[in-house]
Amino acid sequence: MRAHVILCDSAQLDQSTGKMHMLGADWTVTGPQVPPFSVVVFLRVPWEEAQKDHTFEIRLLDDSGQPVVPAEVPDGKPVSFTSRLKLNPDSPLLEESVKMIDIHSAIAVNAPALRIPTGQRYRWVVEVDGKEIGSTMFIVRSTPLRDDEANNAS
Repeated sequence: MRAHVILCDSAQLDQSTGKMHMLGADWTVTGPQVPPFSVVVFLRVPWEEAQKDHTFEIRLLDDSGQPVVPAEVPDGKPVSFTSRLKLNPDSPLLEESVKMIDIHSAIAVNAPALRIPTGQRYRWVVEVDGKEIGSTMFIVRSTPLRDDEANNAS
């Protein structure tokens, strides 16, 4: 099982087609205020794994590998999203010819604005059954972009 992780301004999964619609995709620098954003995970699952029940987790870690707890979280819980993965046995995907390739699945997690320390690097990690299968890094700037920098950033 493999995962490719992309950060974007917003994302929405079209349930009828399985297509992911993203805006402002594949950024790596934000801040100094971290606005709401989406974490998109593209999963590639071998058929033999799809029949099993799996625990799926997306976690935000700081540069030293520690879970991130934003300032606004009163109970001190780290930023993470957990779910279960399993192929629906009644899925039309079970057609024999489709089994010649891995199952492609996409997940979008919409994250709220985060108050986390600036000038640091962070990493979103995707784990299945406690094993890391993908990640992506980003940096929270210490200072905002000037207008001339913003125009040249594209």
